[in-house]
Amino acid sequence: MRKILLIISFLFVPFFIFAEKPIVKNIQTISGKNQNIILLWTNPQDTEEEISHFLIFRSNQLISDYKQIESLQPIAKLPATSTGYTDTVPDFSEYFYAVIAYTTKPYDLIIPSVNSTTKSVSLQNNFNKKIQKAKKAEKTYPDGTSRDTPLPYLNILEEKQTNLISSETLKEIKPLRKSVKKQIQDLQPYFFEEDLVSPDGGDDFLLFQILKTTFAPKKYEQAITELNIFLGTNISSETSNRALFYLGQSQYMLGQFEDAVRSFVKLQSIYPDLTQKWIDASLDNL
Repeated sequence: MRKILLIISFLFVPFFIFAEKPIVKNIQTISGKNQNIILLWTNPQDTEEEISHFLIFRSNQLISDYKQIESLQPIAKLPATSTGYTDTVPDFSEYFYAVIAYTTKPYDLIIPSVNSTTKSVSLQNNFNKKIQKAKKAEKTYPDGTSRDTPLPYLNILEEKQTNLISSETLKEIKPLRKSVKKQIQDLQPYFFEEDLVSPDGGDDFLLFQILKTTFAPKKYEQAITELNIFLGTNISSETSNRALFYLGQSQYMLGQFEDAVRSFVKLQSIYPDLTQKWIDASLDNL
């Protein structure tokens, strides 16, 4: 009898050792189109308590303690399988988010940068980009002066806009709009200069071999598998960043657009212009 109990105890010990807390991780936000802010996270595996659903909270302040949101109404209640949420916000305010797992009650542990965001996000970022682009494109006249008053911005945040263009003009530009969308969707695989020539050895050589046998010949499923394994090893941050970018591209090429966004958003501060193009294209396809 003691032997049976001992065997049973050994069978269950690994579960308790490796069971995760019911806390989401890798929380990230993206300022999307129109009035949308996209929230992404990774779900825990084999939790010690079964998760019933998730509660999403939004605040104008950093959420570092559950007491801050205890009396607030969550902005959303999502199934336990959810890994993302699109929040429609009413204004240009700076927002912070937290994702709380609900078991038999809210699991009230908050860890900034794990299940709550530490950087605010707003629609103002996209608005400023539109303004900056307009300033760069401002017309200069022969005498060296520029237009004193810029043209007004028309309902940037409103989803339903008054049709300010005639139906005849719309017919003319419709094919152009389609070609632009097709151009966005038909992104070509990108290779970093470091990966165009076989290195002598080390992490870069291992990455080069993976790209040569999977990514370059467009075997994207195999590329995803091998790049994930490669990213789980002890490699330099520079090589890891490039590998993650190739992973995001492979996910995009297979139509795994949400996974692609997750990969690219981790690299926004490292390759801002490059990742933005792929994030925009991924969001267009979601």
